[in-house]
Formats: sequence, structure tokens, C-alpha cells
Amino acid sequence: MIRFKQKNIITVKSLGEDLELARKRINLSILAVEKRIGVAKHYLEALESNDYEIIPGEVYAKNWLKKYASFLGLDWQETEKKFYEEIKRQKIWSTGQVNRFGVSKKRLIILPKIIRNFFLGLAVAVIIIYLGFQVWSLLRPPELSVFYPSDNFVSLNSYIKVMGKVESGAWLGLNDKEITADSAGWFEVDMDLNKGLNIIKIEAKKSYGRTRTVYRRIIIEE
Repeated sequence: MIRFKQKNIITVKSLGEDLELARKRINLSILAVEKRIGVAKHYLEALESNDYEIIPGEVYAKNWLKKYASFLGLDWQETEKKFYEEIKRQKIWSTGQVNRFGVSKKRLIILPKIIRNFFLGLAVAVIIIYLGFQVWSLLRPPELSVFYPSDNFVSLNSYIKVMGKVESGAWLGLNDKEITADSAGWFEVDMDLNKGLNIIKIEAKKSYGRTRTVYRRIIIEE
């Protein structure tokens, strides 16, 4: 006849059961504990039921658990060990431990990348704007102003002085002939015009840009 030896099965209480049993041992309700240690009732209930998913993060859970265990007189080393075993079993907070500000470590790692990419994009945008401005400066027609004479100018004297200002570095011409301006861009040219209507053309251009042309109609009366 085969005899079976009876073995005593030891049931290990969960962390939540330890908390609940210790609280009931001192005959306190959850609400009474909330008032004593300042941890919200629904979080205390979550700790006793091992329902950590409603707690904002691991750091919050650990701090509240330590405060609760200390209040109940439980050994913290044993409590902490069971806590980590429980969250490992439940596989929660696996996406990154939450710090005391409620921001996960993964987000803290990603955040510098976002900042770096922002400044990198900003630098690229500044370079593009700068290069665009340089190209625009090369291709746009130079500034040219003719102050005297005005258009449709009427004079009895055939000798006319043409005065104006041109952008520095631009080629300057009067009736297709090159004239010079000083270092500041000012120019002044004497002309001997014919009786009647005279049309003079003043133009300025850069090497790679468009030409800016100003016309003046001058009437010399007899």
C-alpha cells in the first residue's frame, strides 16, 4: 500500500494583503489612514488591492507605500521587495520609470533630441533665409535716384546738370555711355541739349542683376 506524505502548503500573502491586515489589526478604516498620513483614499485602496495602474508612476507608488508601511509598522525592506516583485509580475511602468515630476525617463531622453532638432531646424532656416537674401541682393536691380532734373523739365538754357545717386558698386550709364559716381554713389554730369524735346536715359546695373532705368524728358525752349 502506497502512503502519501502530507505536505503543509505555505501561502505567501501579497503586499496588498499585508497592508490590509496590518491596518485592520490597529482597527483603522482607509478614510482614517488618509487623514493621518495625507495619502488619498483611492490610492490607499489601490495599494491594498495591488492595483498600481491607477497610480501616476512608480516613484509616487513607492513614496506612498513607504509612508503607509511606516505608519502600519511594517518592515520596509520586506515591503519594498514585495513591491518590486508585484510590479514586475504585473509588467507595469515598463515604458520607463516616472520621475517625481511625472515625466518618464524615456521622455526625458527624447526631450533633448526635440530641442536639438528644433535648434538644428532653426539654424537651417536662418541659413536658407541668409542665402536667399544674398541671391536676391545679387539679382535685384540696383538703387538709382535722379534728383535733378525732374521729368518733363522745361528750361531756356540748353546746359543742364544731371544729378543723382546710385547704389555703390553698380555700373552707371547716361544715354548708353558710362559715367562715374563717387565712393558714396553720388554723380553729377553736365549736358548740352538740343532745342525742343530731349529724352535722357540713366541706367544702373550689377554684374548678375537686372538693370534699373530712369528716363527724364527735358524741353529746351527757343
